[in-house]
This record gives sequence, structure tokens and C-alpha cells, in this order.
Amino acid sequence: MNPAQGTEGDNVKKLVLLCFVVLLQGCGGKPFYLTTVSPPVELGDSAAVQSSKLLTSDHVDHGWASIGDKLLTVEEYGASQKSGQEVAAHAPTRRDFPRRAHWSGLYRFNVDRLDSLSSTRKMQGHGNVSPAVDKLLNKDLTGLTIFTTPDYYRGAIGVILDEQGHVATEEPLIQVTGGKAGRRWAMDYRGPFFVSTDAISGKPTTSWSLFYSGYRQGSYVLTLTSQTMNSQGRAQAQPEQTLYVSEQDLRQGTMVKGLFIQALAINEQGMLKLKIEDRR
Repeated sequence: MNPAQGTEGDNVKKLVLLCFVVLLQGCGGKPFYLTTVSPPVELGDSAAVQSSKLLTSDHVDHGWASIGDKLLTVEEYGASQKSGQEVAAHAPTRRDFPRRAHWSGLYRFNVDRLDSLSSTRKMQGHGNVSPAVDKLLNKDLTGLTIFTTPDYYRGAIGVILDEQGHVATEEPLIQVTGGKAGRRWAMDYRGPFFVSTDAISGKPTTSWSLFYSGYRQGSYVLTLTSQTMNSQGRAQAQPEQTLYVSEQDLRQGTMVKGLFIQALAINEQGMLKLKIEDRR
């Protein structure tokens, strides 16, 4: 055998091996066990919303309502209030997750594609937990999505969440771009990644109350009073509205401005035991 041919053959083998390693590393792009989500799933962030607060009276919560009792008050707030979600978990990296940020589900995490990569993961230092262990500890690994935000390592590192928004797998933090794409980190936290942060603050712009005004003309009478706040922040009373509800409708349940009101019982003195649900 010609020594030159042997050297040339060794070089070819080295080139093939080098190409294989480059492919395994994803050439600095995302690993091949990630697929792009289109359109991305959007979570987190905060947004201006219309908020309201339902305040039922003690007569509704703890007993019977008699004639003249206030049944409830609804306070409505303007669109300047903030509502949204914030991150409940803490990151194992040097930089913690931003509490309030806009997160996008950009990739699906395909665990099945990792079945044959245990040795590859070990060689690349992607972690000590094998895909088989991931599957054992997470019985249903379908529908896993990786969420990233530009506010956390410029979107290069994301977190794996299941369909319920809970942190998933034993190594839920994963690098999705760059030369070390595929590197993963363990987290102790296993709960929901986001928690609701609906906030109502300041003074209401409108409020209205519902009173039980007795029984007249074969119907139960409900009186609706309301007030609005003017530009100077002063309350202005609005004209009262009188609602007549038959006993049959009251027992079956009637709707008043998006609230379901039902008489569970009516005694001989005309007192009402009510159920009130917000169905707006």
C-alpha cells in the first residue's frame, strides 16, 4: 500500500469525523431535536385591561336578605389598570429570570429525537440526565414548548414548559442558539412558570349597587343605583333603575348587568336567600 494513499485516506476520515461533529453541534444553530413553532405562543407581559370588582354583601354571603338590604356593589376600573403574568420560578444561572417580560414559545422540544443521542449528550456536556430518565420522570412529554424572551440572555436560553405551563423535564433550561446550543440546566422548581398578576388599584371610575326593595304588584323589586367619577374625581349619582322580577324567574335565576342572581329560598316574611355569580 502506498503511504501517500494511507495518509490521504486518514485525512478523509478526519474530514468526515469533523463534519459529523459539526453537524452534532448544530453549526451554532438550534439542535435538530427542536422544531420551530409558527406562529409562536405568546405569554407573560402586561397589558392595559378593563377591570372590575364584585363585592357581595354580608346578607348574601352569610344569611338572608330582607327588604332594604344592599345585595352587592360592583366597582369598575378604567383601562389604565395593569394585568398580566409574571415568572414564579428562579433561574439556576447567574442571571435570574426577569419577573415581568414578554415570553414567546418559539420551539417544540422533541424528546423522541434524543433517544439515540445519550452518548452525544455526554460527549457534548449537555447534562447527566438521559432522555430515558426524562421520559420516566415525565410520563407525558408531548406538547413541550420552549419559551424565550429577549430580556433573558437575549433569547439564547429558554425554558421547557408542558401544555399546562408547568416547568417540564429534569433539565428544563436549555440553550437554543449559539455554539453551545443544546446545553441544559436542572431546576428544583416544578410548578407553573407563570402566575397571574391581575392588579386593581386606585379609585373606580364607576360603581353600582343592587338593593332588595320588597314585593310589589306580584313581583320582587330590585333597585339599581350607580355613580360615576367626573374629571375632578368626584362621584356623580345616576338615576335609579327599578327592576321587577317574577318569583318564577327569581327562583330559576335572572341576569342583571352580567350577574346571575337566583333565589335559593324565600321565607314567609319575604326574605331572600340568594346565589350571585359573576358571568361577565
